Amino acid sequence: MHKVLVFTYYWPPSGGPAVQRWLSLSQLLPEFGIEPIIITVDPASASYVLLDQSLEKRVPEKLRVYKTKSFEVLTLYQRLMGKDKLPTAGFANESEPGILQKAMRWIRGNLFFPDPRKGWNRYALQKAREVIRTEDIKAVITAGPPQSTHLIGERLQSEFNLFWLCDFHDAWTNVWYYDELMKTNWAKNIDLRTEQRVLEKADHIITVGNQIKDDFSQKLGSEKKIRIHSMGYDDDLFDTRPEVPRDVFTITYTGTMADNYEPEALFKALSQLRKQHSEFVCKVQLVGLISEGIQKKVEELGIADLVELKGYMPHVRAIECLKQSCMLLLVSPNTPQAKMIIPGKIYEYMATGIPILNLATQDTETARIINECEGGATFSRDNLQQIKEYLWSNFTKWSEKPESILSTSKAYKKYSRRREAEELADSLKNQLS
Repeated sequence: MHKVLVFTYYWPPSGGPAVQRWLSLSQLLPEFGIEPIIITVDPASASYVLLDQSLEKRVPEKLRVYKTKSFEVLTLYQRLMGKDKLPTAGFANESEPGILQKAMRWIRGNLFFPDPRKGWNRYALQKAREVIRTEDIKAVITAGPPQSTHLIGERLQSEFNLFWLCDFHDAWTNVWYYDELMKTNWAKNIDLRTEQRVLEKADHIITVGNQIKDDFSQKLGSEKKIRIHSMGYDDDLFDTRPEVPRDVFTITYTGTMADNYEPEALFKALSQLRKQHSEFVCKVQLVGLISEGIQKKVEELGIADLVELKGYMPHVRAIECLKQSCMLLLVSPNTPQAKMIIPGKIYEYMATGIPILNLATQDTETARIINECEGGATFSRDNLQQIKEYLWSNFTKWSEKPESILSTSKAYKKYSRRREAEELADSLKNQLS
């Protein structure tokens, strides 16, 4: 059994998508000859945006997890702005940022490199040195974001000559909300140099999709040490068939939705359909953090009675909402970097078999994955007529026989986290043998 140290800032009771990957892999890797040892931040010191206490039940009893202190600059932000005001990814909870919020963005983007959670690193390094000196550690794995976590791996590789694997859930300097950080050219250059150094020094790199892989490959001049491992889905959460509603055609979205997600095309299509067809009975469930700007659009388009804001839920409950739906909405930020965005929930969506309506262009990663797995359809935001036709087609199909909307394709199974764990374990064992 090869022992590897895994550094992941996001760990239960943290909620949100970032925690899911290594929580699942830590359960599965021992089956394939890899023993992960987790080093994470103590929740008392962490600046988590979301909490999901239910995830703590999924931490394996035998898994060793070391939680360390951290110096969190973002906790000062919380004291100043309020405990519930910590910026989410993409600033979904800051539709109309005030002067103080803009100032905080500038400070965050220009004074803390690579990010404000770097204050965890010295505590994580201290614990790591203790573990490495007492255990037969073969490798270190760093998971980002926060991308500052990768600097831990860089230091340990230098000190102990260990194999170092970088896991990127998102792009770094090309991440879709990068411009929202209001970085100066001086700060951008520091980020680019740090990113380049990490990419060059890492022994192996994994990331979640082709577009991010291409971005890193171009910066390295080679794709030789980069592999794709999707965020995937947990098999045990999707071992029962969905309970398709029979009374109301229910469309569900889960996750964060900031202003620049721009889902208005769906809202307009629903508004027009119910005016054109008296039998069109529909409900939209928005599960997660939805910006005030999006909520205002719902009001302006006169469909507030169709939309239910369910707020943030524990992951298991969010999955239950997915399974009790007739269609699933997928929408990503409408930004120049949209092509490389792969929301982790896309794999959970496909695992339900429920049709997906994806608001995006055909050259995006989400469109490619959905087409590959026959999981639904992708429409650009300006294609209102085709969106309406897709909604109406699925509605009539559901009206005649609710279960008939479910996909029979099993192509999504290639994204099982068990399969991902096996492939990652094989790759690690080959590198370490």
